[in-house]
Amino acid sequence: MTNNLNMQSRTDFEPSSLVPSSGDDEADVAELLRQLESADGIAKGVETRLDDIIGNLDNLLASLESSGHARDPPEEDPKENAD
Repeated sequence: MTNNLNMQSRTDFEPSSLVPSSGDDEADVAELLRQLESADGIAKGVETRLDDIIGNLDNLLASLESSGHARDPPEEDPKENAD
């Protein structure tokens, strides 16, 4: 079976297009640094929210376990897994 994906050659890509041509390299570096700092702040905020969610889930699980609502999953019958 032949995979017929239409993949075009990317010969029009120029690595120099990634580098700004303004000539004001210090301003470009400062802008990149600002963007990185902003992204880092966003990532730390997401990490904090995820930590809070995990903490809430841990509390919920502990509450369910103490009230007897959380049970271990039933063990599989070894006969069913034998091939």
